Order: sequence, then structure tokens, then C-alpha cells
Amino acid sequence: MGVGGGDNAVVATARDATLTVAAGAVSSRGVMVSRVVAPVDGWVVVRSALSPGAVLGATWVPRGSSSDVLIRLTAAESELALLSLHVDRGKRKTLEYDPENAARSFDSQVNAGRDPVQLPLVLDRLGIEVEANSVLIQVEDQSLRERTLVVPYLITTAPSWISVNEVENGLPGIRIGLVSVGAGESQQIRVPLSETPVSDQVVVTVHADRGGPGLFDYSDADPLGSTDRPYSSAGVIVSKRITPE
Repeated sequence: MGVGGGDNAVVATARDATLTVAAGAVSSRGVMVSRVVAPVDGWVVVRSALSPGAVLGATWVPRGSSSDVLIRLTAAESELALLSLHVDRGKRKTLEYDPENAARSFDSQVNAGRDPVQLPLVLDRLGIEVEANSVLIQVEDQSLRERTLVVPYLITTAPSWISVNEVENGLPGIRIGLVSVGAGESQQIRVPLSETPVSDQVVVTVHADRGGPGLFDYSDADPLGSTDRPYSSAGVIVSKRITPE
């Protein structure tokens, strides 16, 4: 293994750095990696395939070969994701990786030769798949100082939820708004907010209402195992990011 001069690139051979994922790896528990070979102590990381590649979940692994490594997701953004191998060179067993400054992060990604050690993933349990354009949301940048967000137009095929979350580190974070909606077309939906957002963006997401009536059965810390998961079309979550004015 070598270390690049101006960055923290880690280079290994393909024999010393591999990830193996079997069919059915994604379940309500998380992502199961059947075999990991790590050149040093490190991390197996699930990252969003959307730029900048925010971390959705990670599990520490020791140097050498490990079997049946489970990664629980602690955030969600898109069904399209990447599974990648990283080193643990900063504080031991604390992931120190910044997707927006990946090359200089302590826990940078491992390369096998010139290529990063990573695999594409489809988190097909993350969203509830619907036909294209059968669930739509239209929402624009607006002032949220009065702690109300207005959704001008919505189409759903069944009872649903509109969730409003602040964007933190590139991913949906704290939930500040939630309202239930019926099936069909709705206009000028007012979503009360628990607080005025402090982040630069919020994300408005449409979730199915498949659990107990009147109960939002979704946990941000367990996106794959929740009942009221967001709708998805062609791998894209039905959501919209806006900038508070």
C-alpha cells in the first residue's frame, strides 16, 4: 500500500482490496456485504450516487478478510448508491470522510491500481415504486419565516404524507414539517413547520401512508425498514429541494 504525495490516496492490489456482494444484499436490515478484503483496518461505506456522494451508512472492518458485513443505513436520498472501501487512518473507529473534500480526508477511499474499490448498488427497498408521473409534487423556493410551507400542487395514488426536512451535510436531516394528504389531486397544501429552518436548503418528500392510520411510520435512522417509505419512480425519490427565501 502506498500514500499519494499531495493527497491521502491509498493504493492496494486487487487481491488485497475487494468487495463482494451477492444477490439479495439489500434488505430491511441494511446492506449485507458477503466478503470484504481490506489492506488495512478500514470502513465499508454506502454513499449516495448523487453528487457529492454523501455517506448513507458505514461499518468498520479489520485488516484482512471479513464475511457477512452488515451496513445499516442512517440516511436516505436516492435508490442509486455506491459501496466503497475506505481506510481508517484518523481517530480509530470514527469515520472521518468528507465527500466534498474526499482526497484530503483521513479515511479516504482505497484504490486498486488506478481504480477506486467500489460497486454500484440499487437500494430497491428504499422507495415504494410507482409508475412515472403517478405521484408528483410541485413546490418552489419561498419564505418560511412564518413557519409554513406551501405546496402548490400534488398528485398521489393513495393516502400519503408530505415530509419537510432540513438538508444537513447534503442529506435529509431533522424533520421540521409533516402533514397527511388524501389520494388524488391537491392544491395549495399548507405544511406547518415546527421551526424556521437554519440550513440553506430543505427537502420536501412524498411518503406512502401504509402503516397505522394517522401515524407516520418512518424513521430517518431506519429508512429501509420503515413502513411509510417515500415513493420512487425509476430509482428517483419523489421529492423536491428548495431554498428558503
